[in-house]
Amino acid sequence: MAPIGWPSAQYSLHSSGLAGESFMGLRLAVVAGVFAVASHAYATPPIITHPDWIVKPGPDAYSRYFPKLATELGLSGYTIIHCKVRRDGYLSDCGVSMERPVGLGFGQAAIGLSAEFQMKPQTLNGQPVDGGGINIPIRFNAPPIEVAAEPVAPLSEGAARQAFRAVDATRAVDTNQGAYEQHAKQMEAMGADPASARAGAEAYRRASVAHRDDFRTAYARAFASVFSESELTAIGDYSLVAGDQKQANETFATVQAQIVNEYQRNVAARAHVAFCAKVPCGSPADVLRVWRAVDPRDAGRIDNPQWVAQPDGDTLTGAQPKLAGLLGLNGIVRLTCKVAERGDLTGCVVDEETPAGLGYGGAALKVTGDYLLNPIQLATGAAGRKATVRVGFPATPQTEPFHVKPGSASAVALARRVGTIEKVIETGRLETELQATDFATNAPKGSDSKVYDLAVDAYRAAAQQALADYIDQSLDNISTAYSEAQLQARADFAATSGGQAEQSRSKELALALRDAQALVTYKIRDEARAEFCKTHDCSVPPPAQPQSALSSAPSTLKP
Repeated sequence: MAPIGWPSAQYSLHSSGLAGESFMGLRLAVVAGVFAVASHAYATPPIITHPDWIVKPGPDAYSRYFPKLATELGLSGYTIIHCKVRRDGYLSDCGVSMERPVGLGFGQAAIGLSAEFQMKPQTLNGQPVDGGGINIPIRFNAPPIEVAAEPVAPLSEGAARQAFRAVDATRAVDTNQGAYEQHAKQMEAMGADPASARAGAEAYRRASVAHRDDFRTAYARAFASVFSESELTAIGDYSLVAGDQKQANETFATVQAQIVNEYQRNVAARAHVAFCAKVPCGSPADVLRVWRAVDPRDAGRIDNPQWVAQPDGDTLTGAQPKLAGLLGLNGIVRLTCKVAERGDLTGCVVDEETPAGLGYGGAALKVTGDYLLNPIQLATGAAGRKATVRVGFPATPQTEPFHVKPGSASAVALARRVGTIEKVIETGRLETELQATDFATNAPKGSDSKVYDLAVDAYRAAAQQALADYIDQSLDNISTAYSEAQLQARADFAATSGGQAEQSRSKELALALRDAQALVTYKIRDEARAEFCKTHDCSVPPPAQPQSALSSAPSTLKP
């Protein structure tokens, strides 16, 4: 049976499975590529052979553009793109001259990365001019993956036998194989070339099936590393009696996500009222004060900058002070920054913020790196001037109220019996207090201790008040998702030493299973890459020599 799970201080639930964003991509840390220019001669336009770069892409940019299919297969890539150079030093009209391996999307990635380059403009009689072209080799290096050590074998033959029995009874391998099949289907949509994507996905699919026994062994060792032989026997016995619970677990998880949203909505509503009764929470007058235009006599300031890049909604949500977000607050900040040569911002300071004291100013400073001034405005002499930057952090949208319909009276009684044995209420209170304590001891940068302490108190009280409804709904969810036979088996098992061990060490087991899966996934990736490269040229040229990578010679044209 799936655990209730306690809602964390996040804005949405996150799955630990393979669906959605690439799990391998979450660890991507790309080494910066080598930039060089070819010495080929073209009549028109002239080729710039000694670029003086003002800005080059960093590791984060490489991570954003690195092709997903190549990530899954652990493949590096190499491209050469040819671009025109504008008078502001940015690149335009880029095309792919060479790409290896083909079909994975490295060419498209290099084109996307071209927006991250800026060189000192060419000059004619001292004035910036358009024209000229440049050939840029770009290397995408697949990083090494850190893998956990091989799980230790069980201490005894009996423990090994019971560990395998527990894994088989819980159908962990079947569930895992289903997730890998779903991931292979997602890979079919990756890559620039559909045939290459299908080939990569099929190689990955075959490798995951070939390693089925490796998963079984790794999972069994993970179980054995957490539980004793007698505890493993009890877990296996319970899983066999309870039967296949996959459908019930999926139903429970779907409804539980809505219950968590309801809990967060309830906490936010209660805490918002309590906090805003003591502290100004951004009245219309406060908003106008922070968002207002600056003194028009400050002629050197750009008060209405036009951005070609700025933080998106996900970035703002990630930077927002967590506690303020859970209180359902909107935050507004006004900054003063200096415009750098390429249009990005430096030297930013907080002018005003509302609500004050919760860390919104510090949050705004975190996202200033995502702003880039419009080149047209930059060309008017904006570099070096002050600019007003206004940052808004919208409150997390609240969901509609939700209430789950309980099961039969006998099912509800069994669910509450399970909750009592497994100390659901006590665990919930402890988790809630630990979360409030974590907020109290990790105040965001720039917050005011008095104001922030009031916010923590409001959250703690609201969370405890909302907890009872959350537990009731969670137990009602259990009563409807599982059959009475499954609930009876769970109640009987929960009262045993094996059941208590499973409950108390569930987090330890989750970590052991995660490491076991990562180890086998690493083997699958290597085997899939080897099979894919049997029919595709995966070779890339060796790195360029350091002395030819970059030059500091100016980018100029003689009249």
